[in-house]
Amino acid sequence: MYSGDAEVTRFEMATYGFISELLRESDIACDWQPRGAVAAFYSQADFDRALDKFDRSCVDAPEIVDHLQVVGPNSTAPSLGDLGVGKAKGAIINTMAASLWPYKLVARIVQDQVQEHADFSLHTNTPVTSLE
Repeated sequence: MYSGDAEVTRFEMATYGFISELLRESDIACDWQPRGAVAAFYSQADFDRALDKFDRSCVDAPEIVDHLQVVGPNSTAPSLGDLGVGKAKGAIINTMAASLWPYKLVARIVQDQVQEHADFSLHTNTPVTSLE
């Protein structure tokens, strides 16, 4: 969410809100678990680049400020060690993160469409050519 591009930041925040609301309204069981995420940076250059993007994001999309926390080497509540990244040069905590089971989400959406629309048809042709 701190890409340095306000449009991307707002898109990510809107997507989180949309999925959260969809699951609340539809009662879709897909193991949605809101949780924080920690991005750790193990080189000073990477941490500095992340801080630059973070600063730009906070200026261009100030609504993000309440959802992010920078943790540096002198931070104490929490510290890098508290986050389990004690050897990192710094970290950014994102409180607008979640996990879910994508297959359960998509299967339920398709099931609902089939039940609601007799003429619903799903056509796919996306072959897997490799995994990396």
